[in-house]
Amino acid sequence: NVTKSHMDKKLYRYVTLSNGLQCVLIYDDDGLRKAATALLVNVGSYHDPPHLQGLSHFLEHMLFLGTKDYPGDNEYDAFLSQHGGDDNAYTDMEHTLYHYCIPQDGGDGEKSVWKALKMFSSFFTVPLLGGEQAERELNAVESEFELNKCDDDCRLSQLMSETLSSSSSSSTQQSKPFHPFAKFPWGNMASLKEEPERDGVDVMKELREHYNTHYFAKNMRLVVMAGYELDELQKRVVQYFSDVPSDPRVSHPKSSNNASGTTNLDEYKLPFHPSSLAKIYRIIPVHHRHSLTLTWQIPSMCSHWRTKPHDYLAHLLGHEASGSILSALKQRGLAMGCSAGVGDDGLGDASTHALFRFQVTLSRLGVKQWEEVVEVVFAYIGMLRYVDENNNKVEGLAPWIYEELKSIAGLSYRFADEGDVTDIVEEIAENMAPWYSLPKEHVLEGDDLLFGDVVDNSTVKDLLFNYFKPEQTRFDLMSSLFGAGLHSTEARFGTKYWSESISPVILQQWSEVSMPQLPPSELQLDLPPKNPFIPSVFDLKPLPDDDAEHPLLNLHDKYSLKLWHLQDRKFKRPVVDLRLRIECDGMNDSALNQGCVDLFCRLCADALVETCYLASTSELGSSISPTESGFSLRIHGFDHKLLDLTKVVLDGDLPATINDGRFDACLESLLRRYRNAGMEVSGFCTSLRILCLRSTMKSAFVKLKAMEGIDVATFTKVMNTLLKKISIDALYHGNVDRSDADIAAKLIHDAMTRNCTHVGIPKKNLPTKLVTMVKLSVEHHQIISPSIDPKDPNTAVEVYFQVSKDNVLNRVLVDLIAHILEEPLYCQIRTKEQFGYQVSCGARWTFGVIGLSFQVVTACKSAEEASNRIDTFLQQFRSELASMDNTTYLEHLAGLAKNKLEMFDSLEDECSSHWSEIVERRYDWEAHRAEVLTLRCISREKLLHAYDEWFNPVCSTGQPNKRRKMVIHVI
Repeated sequence: NVTKSHMDKKLYRYVTLSNGLQCVLIYDDDGLRKAATALLVNVGSYHDPPHLQGLSHFLEHMLFLGTKDYPGDNEYDAFLSQHGGDDNAYTDMEHTLYHYCIPQDGGDGEKSVWKALKMFSSFFTVPLLGGEQAERELNAVESEFELNKCDDDCRLSQLMSETLSSSSSSSTQQSKPFHPFAKFPWGNMASLKEEPERDGVDVMKELREHYNTHYFAKNMRLVVMAGYELDELQKRVVQYFSDVPSDPRVSHPKSSNNASGTTNLDEYKLPFHPSSLAKIYRIIPVHHRHSLTLTWQIPSMCSHWRTKPHDYLAHLLGHEASGSILSALKQRGLAMGCSAGVGDDGLGDASTHALFRFQVTLSRLGVKQWEEVVEVVFAYIGMLRYVDENNNKVEGLAPWIYEELKSIAGLSYRFADEGDVTDIVEEIAENMAPWYSLPKEHVLEGDDLLFGDVVDNSTVKDLLFNYFKPEQTRFDLMSSLFGAGLHSTEARFGTKYWSESISPVILQQWSEVSMPQLPPSELQLDLPPKNPFIPSVFDLKPLPDDDAEHPLLNLHDKYSLKLWHLQDRKFKRPVVDLRLRIECDGMNDSALNQGCVDLFCRLCADALVETCYLASTSELGSSISPTESGFSLRIHGFDHKLLDLTKVVLDGDLPATINDGRFDACLESLLRRYRNAGMEVSGFCTSLRILCLRSTMKSAFVKLKAMEGIDVATFTKVMNTLLKKISIDALYHGNVDRSDADIAAKLIHDAMTRNCTHVGIPKKNLPTKLVTMVKLSVEHHQIISPSIDPKDPNTAVEVYFQVSKDNVLNRVLVDLIAHILEEPLYCQIRTKEQFGYQVSCGARWTFGVIGLSFQVVTACKSAEEASNRIDTFLQQFRSELASMDNTTYLEHLAGLAKNKLEMFDSLEDECSSHWSEIVERRYDWEAHRAEVLTLRCISREKLLHAYDEWFNPVCSTGQPNKRRKMVIHVI
């Protein structure tokens, strides 16, 4: 009796096995989509013992290290990788979720879909949980923690956990009551090894006890989706999962002062003690950023899934149209963006509580005047508390607001894309979580739709009047402007902060403005306007009579505008995707030119935000972003009102005048982004590789220097020059026919000719895409750079091998080698030798040049060790590649072929594929089919020859091999 989307053709069955395991089985009659499985265990970091924080996360890691039925190192991962599948898991506060996907079978013999399911089930029946594996996996947990240490959002979350009361901390010595929010969910070497050993705790014994206590059938939810009949799916699930114990394997009485030993957290309510509220926490971030977060703790919203009053309030507080909090703050130069609502992770959305946050991205002025920012927020809350409707002073909000939200949610669900198979099973498993309280019949749509006819005014009123109060607010002000004075230091992440109570005078001032009243007229605050972009026409356009071939059509082919059109035949939804790429003559002549285009995109987005935000709430998205030769526009969503938005965007993207205040704010934001570039070492490593290969591209640091101090006059002069000569490529794809495409082409052409002095760049003058050729040599080209953040303990290494100009054969050879190498590389260097949490390899396609890249991020090895280890691995793996049996080789071929032939999950995915062909000027719409045909012709001998020529550090004579190799170290 589940409610499916209008477009959902899958069949569902909800079953409960004899051991109490609740399962959703999904028959997906789509031969080219992968099978997928997710299993949720109703235990997470909130259930960690206080003396072993991070234990649930550590257990998640340990389950991947073999079972009694499949004891080999990475045997499960190797099987999935070999057949073109992948897997992962995550630990949240109240649940842990494991998932995988694998291509559907072809041919005879034991089906890989069933073997994968059988291997997966052994996680929950006969895991090894061996002590000899624990030490190295602890290193992996530590490496993951070291990567998160540079994430400012993670640092803020842990700071909130540590400071939830005046006496709380994440140490093992806790005053009662111990709220699970105070725990340290990531875990690290200190919490899982050093501290337990000091206290005489047997970690592995407790880990097995944790598994035996919480990993039982009644505490799990399973979702399996595959292209097999429901009866066959049920038979296999019964066969493989009936051995999961029905109840805990051990008796573990509930403790009165911690959250371990039970999945029931009913005794815990709101986490923050009053002593931690009405305080300002000034925090030094890792990145260059300025943000203010107001947090209100409210009762759990799990039981309010029908009307979702917290989402309703998030819409009102976080909207960005005229009359919004953000609009008022931007007019005063205090802010750049905002967000509001209850987070979708266990920290913000739990069975014990919810955290409603209002976060503002501030300007430097906003940091100094943060109290004014808070006052505007509470003035808006005062308006919500008391709204003048139809000149009658009444409590409650206009009913059309909820009706709009309900209508849009319904349309979004009705025409939802199929989505990625892993996302589908994950979402359903999450909706089945016992703590979430969704009825069985609503596990598909309960999280997406609004069911009440009217908003739950009593709950909205309760939240506004009893929880959204200044004295019950936590204020976190994070800014890179801070730094002087005696500070406190959070224990786990080392975050520096200062805390002080808000003065009673200020609290009283905020309380007064939040009283039920209309806000002062100068603030110009108001409810969101009625949304003009909500669609009402959903008819599919009839296909043309000559529809046998339906290729992409190049309807307008001039050097000024090339527009490609494809009417959708596959997804049959009333949606469309319009993409434009504007190339500017002279874009790459200087860092100043590139920086001005970056700023231009920010100014355009800022000027359009009020209109585009309204459209986005109606499933009409838009974006403008810089490219290596100009900038791109994208407008996508329901087709009914799309051209209306397109006209607004095209007219607004070339503003005649620039507001000085918004210019300064957008420039400040851009310069801050430049300063943050490279703060994450793996991304910085990759950007250095691209900069070396593309000499016309300018680094963020070079653009920072060029843009510092720029004024409106200089910016306007540069952009007027760049926009004198432009060339446009466009793709119009979806529920649009030929006449619609002609209208769009005219709209684009008219807008550009109206705003640009000369539209059109001859082909010979288009920006070039030259790529530097890496020297063929026994030696290698090496780039060494210090990390941008000197306190970052991580080192990143990227080893890049350049292969050749693009052609199908070499492209497929590199893809196949990467497919074969990926899992053994990860198993050897990450799992066995513990070089670091991030170890990967992958094919690279850099402006028409094929390559293969290896990357390691490590906090425990030197850059030299990591790059040398990659070469050693490549040399040693040569013998494994040569001795690979024919069956395994053919399985790799088939797995890669299935991945390439996998159907697009959405119109967006298909459009992105076609768009990349247009941008790269390849125009090969069926490249994946050509690649699969080429795969059939690749023998092992041909593969070995390519491996030896491009990657093997040693040639057949035993001498060093010449390769086009580049090594980047970020230390």
